[in-house]
Amino acid sequence: MEVEARIAAWLPRIAGRQPASAPLFRTCRGRPLHTSQFQRAWKQLSVRWLGREVRFHCLWHTAAQRLFEATHDLLLVQAFLGHRSLTATLVYASSVGGVRSHM
Repeated sequence: MEVEARIAAWLPRIAGRQPASAPLFRTCRGRPLHTSQFQRAWKQLSVRWLGREVRFHCLWHTAAQRLFEATHDLLLVQAFLGHRSLTATLVYASSVGGVRSHM
């Protein structure tokens, strides 16, 4: 089973058969979790577990870099990031090194 298929099968169980528009994360009282609550919890956990704050934007960079390291496919990374320009994607891939040899 592919990863996407496993995630697709798993999401309805988390959402409790809720419609796709229903919030994925909820408070202990069942209310939708506000963005600021999630960000605050994430900040506290990242500081506790990693000793520093890690923002989601940093995770985005890491995911793009690891995707390039695994595939060496700039067009795939471009599609993943939603970039219109390959030049913007090169910024991510150049930090990995060896970009020119894979173009």
